[in-house]
Amino acid sequence: MQSKIPLLLMGFFVLILSAITIGFLFTIEQVGQEYKQIQTAVLQGDKTAIGDLENADIETQKQILADEDVSQAVANIYLKDVDNFTFQKLKVYDSAIENIILADAYPVLIAHYKPKIQTNIEHDNFDEAVILLDILKSKYPNSQELAALATIIKDKKQQRLAVLTEQYTACLEQTLETLLDRINCVATTRKKIMQIGASLPTADPSLQAMYVEGINYAIAEKDYQQAEKLLSDWSITLPSASKEREQLQHNLSLYEQHKEITADLGSYDRDKIINRLQQLVTAKELQSKLFSIPKVRNNLLRYHIDEALELIILKDNVKVNTKTIVLLEQLLNVARNSKQHQTTKTSTPWYNNPTKTAKPKISRLLQQCQQHFKANRLTTGKSGTALSCYHKVLKQDFGNLDAKAGLKAIAKRYQSWAKKALQQNQFSKAKSYIASLEKVSPGSEAVAVLKRSLKKASGRKKPKTVKTKINVKPIVKKPVEKKVTIPEKTVAKPVKKVESCSNCSCSKLLKQLSMGVRPLTKVQKSFFQSKCR
Repeated sequence: MQSKIPLLLMGFFVLILSAITIGFLFTIEQVGQEYKQIQTAVLQGDKTAIGDLENADIETQKQILADEDVSQAVANIYLKDVDNFTFQKLKVYDSAIENIILADAYPVLIAHYKPKIQTNIEHDNFDEAVILLDILKSKYPNSQELAALATIIKDKKQQRLAVLTEQYTACLEQTLETLLDRINCVATTRKKIMQIGASLPTADPSLQAMYVEGINYAIAEKDYQQAEKLLSDWSITLPSASKEREQLQHNLSLYEQHKEITADLGSYDRDKIINRLQQLVTAKELQSKLFSIPKVRNNLLRYHIDEALELIILKDNVKVNTKTIVLLEQLLNVARNSKQHQTTKTSTPWYNNPTKTAKPKISRLLQQCQQHFKANRLTTGKSGTALSCYHKVLKQDFGNLDAKAGLKAIAKRYQSWAKKALQQNQFSKAKSYIASLEKVSPGSEAVAVLKRSLKKASGRKKPKTVKTKINVKPIVKKPVEKKVTIPEKTVAKPVKKVESCSNCSCSKLLKQLSMGVRPLTKVQKSFFQSKCR
């Protein structure tokens, strides 16, 4: 009996061990099935399974993510969740698990974000493209594909910036286009340049001058809606404070109230008259137009005479000639009774509509002027000239902005021709162009500068031609000729050294172009075309 007890104990131990082994194997099998269930659910895009994965321990997560397809499926599910950024969601995992997902999901993430980067490039949203690329590079710092994409973004940005800079310059030179078209062209191009990420000054004298001209013209034409739009665009495009813009806004509000102002000045309400006169102090042009209205003029005369008489009466110590007082009273009576004696010969009020036949005539004339300009019939031509044509327009409409712009364009063309002729040592042509420029804008600084340049250039040219003739004729031997020509080439070389631009940079040159203070020099143009494209 005693010998059977150990055997029974051994048998019992074996049974327990077998039960434990079976239970362990069963548990492993169950865990394996759970892994497979989660894997299958993730591959099917089940968001609940993603929650189970996020809440599992690290070892379980490693087992589930052992298949790289699962990692890619996890990335795809996160990419579809618009409320959360993919890389932000990956931070819920341990760094080791995050690295596993990132390593396996690289193709998925690149396939998702690369088209977005390219779309941003196509729409000039280079800052957005760079932000997305930097996030990818922080996760995949050794990716050659991302490094190549960074180079593409940089090159595309420079190319686009060069194109827009040329457009900006072209917009400023579109002298034959209407003022509104030029303003829109410059403002739109400026916005695109800033959208790319290039820094531009908040003040742009060229564009600001065009806004001022356009607003004044719109006010003169009583197109107050257009003036208001231009002021709004100005404040958006050039947000820096401008006293000139504030003054124009003030003047526009006065023009918009001209009926009320006319009524107040035509009434006999002392407070209203004082208030309106104070408002009109800065709006001189509107003031003169209002004061030309007989009713307003006579009422103001009456008001000022009354004020003068009141001062005389109140100030006992002021000695005024009796005849003066009588004269003032007579003028006052005339002003009071002037309404009854007004005839039809009085001047037409400024706010009446002008004759409708004037505008079409001017429009047709301007078209003829443009045809003359395009055909280079600037100051000479049998069928007419642009110069005389624009002067005709200004005779009919003294403040016509298109005619003034046309005259500026003629002057600019002659100026460029004269400069080109001087560069090519064609002095007779240069002299002719300068003479024509003087017809267009007599006494201008440009004429004086070109005349000085012509005098210097022609003075330098004469001694050079004499020297070359004297040196070449007596020399017969070829070696001597070579020695003579060598210094000439070496003399010419320093002139070409101007291609080096010591203080140039793309951003500086772009600012210079946008400011419109001075055009690019040849050196700067050469640098810009070679380095900033």
